[in-house]
Amino acid sequence: MKVGFDRRVTIVIVIFAVLLVVFFNFSQWYLYLQMKGFLEGNVRAEVMQIAESTASRLDPFTVEDVASGSNQFQDIAMLSRTLSDIQEVTGLVEMNLYDLEGVSLLMLSDDTLEWQPAVLNLAEFVSATAGITSATDILRSDSLYLVSAFAPVYNYDNEVIAVVHSEGGYTLFRPLESFRQNVVLLNVGSFLFMLLFVLLFYFVNRRILLANQALLRASAISSMGEMAATIAHEIRNPLGIIRNSAERIKKKYGQKDDPTFEFIGQEVDRLNSIVAGYLDFAHPAEHHREQFNMIDLIEDLVRKIRTDFEESGIEVTVDIRLAKDKGTITGDSFAIRQALLNLMINARDAQPGKGRLLIYVEESLVKGIESLRLRFVDEGPGITDKTAKQAFEPFFTTRSQGSGLGLYVAKSVIDSHNGTISIEPGAETGTVVVIDLPRGV
Repeated sequence: MKVGFDRRVTIVIVIFAVLLVVFFNFSQWYLYLQMKGFLEGNVRAEVMQIAESTASRLDPFTVEDVASGSNQFQDIAMLSRTLSDIQEVTGLVEMNLYDLEGVSLLMLSDDTLEWQPAVLNLAEFVSATAGITSATDILRSDSLYLVSAFAPVYNYDNEVIAVVHSEGGYTLFRPLESFRQNVVLLNVGSFLFMLLFVLLFYFVNRRILLANQALLRASAISSMGEMAATIAHEIRNPLGIIRNSAERIKKKYGQKDDPTFEFIGQEVDRLNSIVAGYLDFAHPAEHHREQFNMIDLIEDLVRKIRTDFEESGIEVTVDIRLAKDKGTITGDSFAIRQALLNLMINARDAQPGKGRLLIYVEESLVKGIESLRLRFVDEGPGITDKTAKQAFEPFFTTRSQGSGLGLYVAKSVIDSHNGTISIEPGAETGTVVVIDLPRGV
């Protein structure tokens, strides 16, 4: 329940973080759009105002002289200087002066000295010739902006004699473009921050969940160990009484060919073995460190179990792939012997009726440390990935008569010797158990 609750909390927090970032980004864009509309309206009004103020500053007589063609060079120079000064001060892209036909009054052809017509087929220009100051809509392409305004120039008879054209560009819109870039960077940054936060939260929460599961598992194992020890102690004495009673009854009433008494002894021994496993699980013994030869240990162990295995139809073969003097390691020979015996018994039980157990002894290098590698290969039905992951958990077994402690105790022994143990499927069938033990512990 606790794990499920933590997952729900994780999902809620992640969704909240995503919604917060999305809301923040949308609010930034909303603010940008509001500022964009406000600034564009102000810039458009400012360009129109510049056009109007410029038109009111121009001398009507000079403009009429330029439009009529008299004294044009002196007048053009003065008008050009005036418009250039205004353009420089206001930061506009262009300032120009047109007659009522849309011809620029400030541009001459160098070859013909004739007036060059301008293509000004704009409704705003027509409005200006009618005495109404107007401006175009703002044109935008990427980061480039453009807006034009047209204002009428009046003579002293209050007649429109020319049109002033003012054009604003990037300089006037620079604050808006800077704000847009900042919003984009802020959105990208907030997205990356959200992604980093989610990943960090996921990994931290996962570590916490794993630690919590490990703590619960350790607590459960401790409780089960105490319970197992109590039950084992309570069972051991009655088992001894049953075995002794069976021996006495056999001597008094048994017949030589009666297998009943042998069966009672075998079952009592099996129960004693299970009880011993529970006691080892509950109170692991402290390991006595000594130097011993792993090759000698395995060969001696195989000699002692070979007859029993052959009766079960299991052929045991040992393949030594290193010199005998290379098989010396430091550790608890009794504990390792028991761990290897558990693995052999598991291989036998996995092949009821007939099978084969191959034991390979070879050198290995694990994380730069010289080690001995033991491989136990059987020809049983094999193992699934899910079972392989659970195989070393206490009380997990796939056999109806198993205690589920053999592999757990074996792994505890190997871990206490700074070694590793793993289970993997065989090349074609069966199961492979691999153990790596460092030579010096």
